[in-house]
Amino acid sequence: MGYVIVVESPKDFIFMTKCGIKNVVATLGLGIRINQENILIDMGIHSIKFLLDNDLAGLDYYKTCRFKRTSDLFNTEILTTKLPFQKDPDQLTEVELAKIFS
Repeated sequence: MGYVIVVESPKDFIFMTKCGIKNVVATLGLGIRINQENILIDMGIHSIKFLLDNDLAGLDYYKTCRFKRTSDLFNTEILTTKLPFQKDPDQLTEVELAKIFS
């Protein structure tokens, strides 16, 4: 696998898996905590693709020390900005979701 897609909510996770995306995890809130980082490291994950909600809280997360720590440990890619503003991943159609990863 090598990389994982990080979303915020269980609804986002369920939608992504229904669309056939299996390497997705939900943080149940903004960002990744240290124990979650350790689990990903133990799983051999080297890269994280962030697809947080495209709202002010989701966008502000990328300015935090917690995101900096995560990006020091992993190769990171921010996909959030590919979402329409104020949209969550689970509000997309399958076609819109596919465009984010193409």
